[in-house]
Amino acid sequence: MSGEHSLAFHRADSFADRARAAIADPQLRVALDRTTAQFGLRRSAALATLDEVEAVRDRARHAKMELLRHLGDALRTFELRLTENGVNVHWAETGADANRIVVDIATKAGVRRVAKGKSMVSEETHLNGALERAGLSVIETDLGEYIVQLGDDRPSHIIAPIVHMTREQVGRLMHERLKVPYTDDTETLARYARERLREEFLRADMGLTGANFGVVENGTICLVTNEGNGRMVTTLPRVHVVMMGIEKLVPTMADLDRFLKLLARSATGQKLTAYTTLIRGPRRSGDDCGPDQVHVVLLDNGRSGILAGETAEILGCCWRCDTWRSRRRRSRWRSAWGSRRSGGSPAGPPSIARRWRRCAACCGGVRRTAGSHARPAWPPAGRAFAI
Repeated sequence: MSGEHSLAFHRADSFADRARAAIADPQLRVALDRTTAQFGLRRSAALATLDEVEAVRDRARHAKMELLRHLGDALRTFELRLTENGVNVHWAETGADANRIVVDIATKAGVRRVAKGKSMVSEETHLNGALERAGLSVIETDLGEYIVQLGDDRPSHIIAPIVHMTREQVGRLMHERLKVPYTDDTETLARYARERLREEFLRADMGLTGANFGVVENGTICLVTNEGNGRMVTTLPRVHVVMMGIEKLVPTMADLDRFLKLLARSATGQKLTAYTTLIRGPRRSGDDCGPDQVHVVLLDNGRSGILAGETAEILGCCWRCDTWRSRRRRSRWRSAWGSRRSGGSPAGPPSIARRWRRCAACCGGVRRTAGSHARPAWPPAGRAFAI
């Protein structure tokens, strides 16, 4: 671990100790205040630009919750459509299963270097360590994730992985690790990263990403990003692996359109992210670029258990909302809870689902459901976890 922003609370023994250490950390306070001060205002302003926003939100929420009520059937249909598109589908009951599957894919394909886009599931399963233990070189290509990796740190937020760091800390870290002149100018710091990542895109054998959505009706994978790295890791390497939780499905492209209208507005205050990438399978005859193989790893890791419980609706929530953000500012979220990040995996940390029953996400609020969702058979239709 490198940097003064990490050690104080990682070594604390209890939540109370971590909370006190985080609240007393002046650098953390500066970092969070700088980053989050405008989030709420931007979100409100962006949502105001969407006609009938409450109706759009209600329709999106209804579609999501109906899908979760029939998740087993939706997963089977999604697998069928993916297979028709030439995608290899893998089922992982646990994080360890998912890591083993990805390592096996890499081994069979002769992969030596892995370039990663942002993936919440890979953080949940601690994939990087598994790949490195298998002798693979792994590089994060999202700017924030790259900085986290440089510092041997952990990402702290789903859309702002280094929300816990100031630009001065980033400048010192790059000076130390990359041997570049110190600066706290953000454009210069981004240029330092781009110069080093460009070659990584070209050298990678495998690209690995998460998925914001999987569309059941046609097997489309949707990625939304504000950096070009997502396009690079899904088109340049010869193998592309998608890791996604089983809850990430939406029924149709029309539903995807509604979610896209809500997601960026709620997350970053944009009408639409800079890049919206739709993936339908490997490179086909006549395509100029694209991978030879596409693999989708569908992960349970506790999600089916949550679906059968009273906080099932949290599976329909992306955890980007302003309600969580304001709580995170008050409690110094990541520092106090000690979790990998505030978003991504409803299975980690499940304790937060138990502590706070309501999460006002882009598609509506989480309500107690008293186990109204049936737990799907796992794996669906007797699917094997092995490749």
